[in-house]
Amino acid sequence: MFPQKHSFSYSYLCVSVPVGFEGRCGSLVSVDEKDRPCWFNIKAADFLERGGKEDDLSAKLSHYLRTQGVNNADWHRAYLVTAPRFLGYSFNPVSFWYIYSQVDELVMMILEVNNTFDERRMYLLKAQDFVGSPSSEESELENTRNGNSLVAKRFKHAWPKDFHVSPFNSRKGSYSLSAIDPFSEGSPSPGTIDSTITLKSSKNHPKLVARLFSEGRPIDVQSTGRPETARLIFSWWWVGFVTFPRILKEAFVLYTKRRLHVWLRPEVSLSSMGRKSSPDEVALEQFFSGYLKALVDESNPPVQVLFDSCIEGRPASLLQPPGVQAKNSDLPQLELRVISPAFYSRVVHYAHTSEALDRECLFTDEKNRTLWVSRPELLPCLLSSHSSSQVVASPSLGRVDSLRWAVHKKLRCPPASQCYSFADVSGVSRDIRNLPLSALDQFAQTHADASVYRRICAKLFIVERVAFGMTPIMEFLDVLLRATFILTIFQHLAVEKIQGCGRSFFGWLWISLSMFGAF
Repeated sequence: MFPQKHSFSYSYLCVSVPVGFEGRCGSLVSVDEKDRPCWFNIKAADFLERGGKEDDLSAKLSHYLRTQGVNNADWHRAYLVTAPRFLGYSFNPVSFWYIYSQVDELVMMILEVNNTFDERRMYLLKAQDFVGSPSSEESELENTRNGNSLVAKRFKHAWPKDFHVSPFNSRKGSYSLSAIDPFSEGSPSPGTIDSTITLKSSKNHPKLVARLFSEGRPIDVQSTGRPETARLIFSWWWVGFVTFPRILKEAFVLYTKRRLHVWLRPEVSLSSMGRKSSPDEVALEQFFSGYLKALVDESNPPVQVLFDSCIEGRPASLLQPPGVQAKNSDLPQLELRVISPAFYSRVVHYAHTSEALDRECLFTDEKNRTLWVSRPELLPCLLSSHSSSQVVASPSLGRVDSLRWAVHKKLRCPPASQCYSFADVSGVSRDIRNLPLSALDQFAQTHADASVYRRICAKLFIVERVAFGMTPIMEFLDVLLRATFILTIFQHLAVEKIQGCGRSFFGWLWISLSMFGAF
């Protein structure tokens, strides 16, 4: 629509399940079935909050609603409309939760939006929160079976946008939703999905209209026979696999033919969920949280820190100085919330903790932030000259370890440039400081897994220096180097075999495979 006209339509498979159901539904669809999942399967772990114990859909929905101030008494039942997994794979741009009250009224909806960067935003829409028109209006639908004019309820809501979905739209603007109530008793078209989402610019111009609607009557998978089940599988198995390629295709058309402006991906806001953390980031979080606890122990004056690590399955923890046990302590409290797990792979690039906090949180564009601090005025209590530089006594290192840490210090380099500059700076600047080991490095020296810390940091530093900060490029170069080395070994083997060398073929094979595993 605005600023360029472009349209497309695709077939899409959605499954609606009552929240709380578990097991197999016929031979086609299953929910949280671990032993014998059906062809199309829905896993509770794919929805709402990540990590934690393996709750079912009902428990996860109840927990999420409680975090949003909604009590269990405020709702009675719910349905989830989503794209199911097929052979363990699915990509869900958006899932719809329909939540009903005790009197069978659609009082809330949750739009669970996922982007292609594995980030997530849950929008909780309450009927009574909509301002400007009623929360539900009545529209006439024709009942083709008996010719009577029936009334279907339509849920409407509008809310501000704060999540990056498309590279052709900024985070500004607003959404509006108009959805038919498909699951209330007495619905003229039970199970029929018809939801329209409109994106408007910050100047209230309609920019994009997306509609998800049913074609034909919904299929009850419990009543399908084997021929119908086979037909459905062969007709729809491929849809989930082509969702992401379809997105790339349309993005390519918009970029090449429509010449739309591209907005770089910002870091998620506090209301959204960052991507899943990598194994290296999970390991680095252990070092950073231990270092943060050491800072709290040495804080002067004492402060307590509520730390949210952004790592799946690790809840927020309250760090308190020694001797303080009560959770309701009168000590001033500082909240540190990691917004994106990228914080852990970036913080090791800084030689000074204060500089890391400045560049990742305090003095940077809001779209660049990987960390959020509730009360910055309390940071000096943690980052005093004593506590930030000498958290723990440096251990005595042998010659080999001293050399390893010296190489570590030499490899350190600034992290990748952030997408949104805080200020326009002309010219090129270069850091000429002789940087010491960081306080985090010194803490890691005392850790039993110091070698793990050095290995991860060396990988990140080399990736930044050699592969422009792109780990896949480095992994490709690594595989290429290993393959080249193996081929060279076998080439020498072939030459020596031709020359009549008495070396054993299996001996050379063992040497080459051993060298392959040594990298």
